[in-house]
This record gives sequence, structure tokens and C-alpha cells, in this order.
Amino acid sequence: MVDDSVAPTALTSPLLPVPLPQCLRGVLFDLDGTLIDPRAAISGALSYAFVQMGRPVPPHDVLVSMIGPPLLPSLQGLFGMSEADALATIEHYRVDFGTRGIAANVVYPGIPELLAALHAHGVTIALATSKPTVYAVQILEHLGIDRYFAAMVGSNLDNTRTAKSEVIAHALHLLPELRDASIMVGDREHDLHGARANDLPCIGVTYGIGSVEEVRAAAPLHVVSDVAALQALLQRLHLLPDTAAD
Repeated sequence: MVDDSVAPTALTSPLLPVPLPQCLRGVLFDLDGTLIDPRAAISGALSYAFVQMGRPVPPHDVLVSMIGPPLLPSLQGLFGMSEADALATIEHYRVDFGTRGIAANVVYPGIPELLAALHAHGVTIALATSKPTVYAVQILEHLGIDRYFAAMVGSNLDNTRTAKSEVIAHALHLLPELRDASIMVGDREHDLHGARANDLPCIGVTYGIGSVEEVRAAAPLHVVSDVAALQALLQRLHLLPDTAAD
């Protein structure tokens, strides 16, 4: 359902939602926790990496909390790793994720149909993820939904362009027609803050990894709790035809 209670929450927040542009023509989507459920893939790859580093495997909820933000600062901040150890952990993580992990990602029910409907309605769709681009593309191809995206942008394997603000900026560079005509959809605060840094309005989803409190605190324009509510909201924003009117 659409959570319209976000409006008074935003009024008491130090942040205010970025308003909608006059005309919407595109949607930028986060990947993990927004289009796909990556819990098994990422927690498994992280567990493998910790074992390879000779470190105790953190509890599952800690591993899940790492989904979304860039791994390098998360490993350094949560576990006090040196940069060298964090980079070595990421290399081990990629060994497992790049093989077993790609196929372990699951698309959320309703997302393929939503993307197909947006694409058929002439909406330009872009991916903006902190995950390395090469893995993001492989995941979308594996799930059969890559064809809906005009651009798929993630981080680089050399651990550059990891900040979500940089990822979104690059997507807008590739699709300049969306700079003042698009909205971002994400489930973590860094998705929503990254959109704000690029003056994009955003929709926060709470069916993914981020908590309701985390999403609301980032002051998105709207908050939705499931894919059906996201589709209904996009209809209200005229990015999808109103099927009820047919």
C-alpha cells in the first residue's frame, strides 16, 4: 500500500522531499532490495569471504544489513578492517558472488510485469546500483529483464563510482533527457540521499532491505510497502496508464 503518512513525517524531518518535475518521462531503479531479493546471494558470498580471511562469520542479520551500501566502507566501519584487508575480503566475496551468487538472486513478484508495462508505455528505465555494473548486468540478463533498461549503471570493479550519488549522476549523463524528468526508486537511505544529491524526487520502498524508519528518515516523496502499491503510485504519477479507467 502507499504510505501517505510520509508527508507529516517529512515535515518534522530536517529534510524535505524533492518535488516532482512538471513532466515525468523516466524511472531510475535501485537493484538490491528494490527489483531483486539478494539476501541469499550476498550473505552467502560474504560468509565465504569471511571464512577465506580467517575471520568469524558475522550473524545473518549483520550480513543482511550490509546489502545496498558500498562494501569497502561497510567492512571498514563495521569490522574495523584496514583498507588492505577490506579489499582482500571484497576479492574473496567476488569469487563466490561471480559464480554461485548470480543465480541466487530472486526477482520480486510483480517486478517483471511492472517493468514491461513501463517499457510498453514509453517510459525510459535506467538501473542505478552500487553493485559492480558487470554483476548487475549479468543478474538482469539471468532474470530476463535486461531488455527493459535503456542504461544499466553500477560501480566499477576498481572500487570507484561506488557512491550512489555518483552512480545516479552517471546514469543521467548517459540519459540526459531524464535529468529534469525522472524519479528514483530505492529501499535504502543511500539510494534516497543519492537521488537528492542529483535533485531527483524519489520513492522509498519498504518491502526490501531498508526499514520503514530508515526510508522515512530520508524524506522521499512517497513510501510504498509492496510492488502493487508501487505500480498504483506510478499510475497516479501518469507513468503507467490507469487500468481502472479502461
